[in-house]
Amino acid sequence: MSGLSDRSAYYQLNLACLAMRNEPSHRAEMCNQILRSEVFSILDQKEDWIFIELHHDQYRGWIEKKSLEYANAIHQIAKQTICISKNSFAYPFGCFLQKHESNLAEIEFLCNKLTKGQAISLLKQVFLDVPYLWGGRTTMGIDCSGLIQLYARILELALPRDAKDQIHVLNTVSWIDKQIGDLVFFQNEKNKITHVGIYIGEQKILHASGKVRIDHLSEEGIISSTTQNKSHPFHSIGAIELSL
Repeated sequence: MSGLSDRSAYYQLNLACLAMRNEPSHRAEMCNQILRSEVFSILDQKEDWIFIELHHDQYRGWIEKKSLEYANAIHQIAKQTICISKNSFAYPFGCFLQKHESNLAEIEFLCNKLTKGQAISLLKQVFLDVPYLWGGRTTMGIDCSGLIQLYARILELALPRDAKDQIHVLNTVSWIDKQIGDLVFFQNEKNKITHVGIYIGEQKILHASGKVRIDHLSEEGIISSTTQNKSHPFHSIGAIELSL
C-alpha cells in the first residue's frame, strides 16, 4: 500500500463500510459512510486523522489514518457492478464490486437497468423499517439523503450526498406534473432544504424519518400514516430523468 506522500493515489475501501466525520475526532458527528470498494483520495492529514474526498460524489470528511490498513492504493479506477445483496453484512447494498470478487451465494448484482418503479420496489424490500441514522447509508441505519443517493445509484445516476445539493442537479416540476420516482424536497422554518423522499404514487412518499417508512404526501408537507400529524413542510419536486 502506498504511503500518505503518494497524493496521486486513490484508495479503495475493503471494509463493509467506514464512518466519515466532520471533524478529526471520535466525538465528532458522523457525516457519511464509505461503502465497500468506494474510492477516495487524501487531501490533508492532522495527527491520527486524514481528510478525504470520495470519488463518486466529491463528499469530504475525516477518517482515521489507521483505516488505510483496510484500503488498497490504486492508480486507475475500474468500472464496477453495483451489489444489490439484501443479506450480506460484508457487501452492503449499493456498494461497487467486480463480479469475480466474491463467489458467495447471497451476493447479487445489478445486471439490467431498472425502471423507477422497479428501483422503488427494491428499496422497499431492502430498507423499509430500517432505522434512521444520521450519515448512514446501510441497512443498519440510513438517513434521508443517503437513501436517495442509493436510489439514484441503482438507476445508474449520480447524485450529491446531501438533500440541499441534490435539489440543484434536478429539474424542478410542478405539483401537478410530478411522476412516480421523482424526488420531493422539504424545508425548515428558514426555507432551507432539510429533508427529501421519493414520490411513489397515490400521494404517498417513501422516506427516512425515524425509520424508512411510507407516509401520505400533501402540498403542505408529509402526513404521518400512523398519527396523521403533519411534518416536513413542502418545498419543491425534482424530476428524476433516466437516459435511454
